Amino acid sequence: MHQLHAQDDTSAPGTLIWHALRPGSTRLSLCGLLLEPRPNALPARSDDPYASDRYCLSCMETVRAAMTATIRQPTAD
Repeated sequence: MHQLHAQDDTSAPGTLIWHALRPGSTRLSLCGLLLEPRPNALPARSDDPYASDRYCLSCMETVRAAMTATIRQPTAD
């Protein structure tokens, strides 16, 4: 399982982008970014209809590929 970690989104000031951490790491994301600790990061507020969380596409693609490979592995009978 991958842990998500929020980082300030430099392309959209005032918003966060979520990255998946490499297994066993507390700061290195799957896309190779070294993340700064952000202990109080929360998902976008659900009461704001225009708020949405942003996710690193590179990190999410790596997670998707790992999950797909796990699901498609043949089982030994």
